[in-house]
Amino acid sequence: MASGIAAGGGWSRQAHEETRAAGRDTAFWAPRIADAQFLVAALREEYLAKRVERRQADTLIQEAEAQDAVESSRRTQQGLDDWYGNWLHRAEAEAGAAKAETSLPMRLAPSREGKELPSPGNLSEIGD
Repeated sequence: MASGIAAGGGWSRQAHEETRAAGRDTAFWAPRIADAQFLVAALREEYLAKRVERRQADTLIQEAEAQDAVESSRRTQQGLDDWYGNWLHRAEAEAGAAKAETSLPMRLAPSREGKELPSPGNLSEIGD
């Protein structure tokens, strides 16, 4: 057997056959590997595009929520300002009415129909 190896007999033929088989395998697998690499690249691009889209959507949602919070705060403050303005106006009106009542005579003369005149604080009696 040593003489066959030394002479380039069996091992050479086996190495040659393995080399040819490897060439056939390469020819078989190379296009499939290239297709798989192309598919992986396309899927990677799609994934990255979706990730960017998702992040942009998240940013838009956060900005909309922040804008809603600012708008809600503004409406709340406007409501408080309106309430305070109404309260202040009512307090001033009541203070003015109280001041006007102190300047009127304590007892009013009866009107023509026999009813007393309404007090400035209760103007709903005018229609009666």
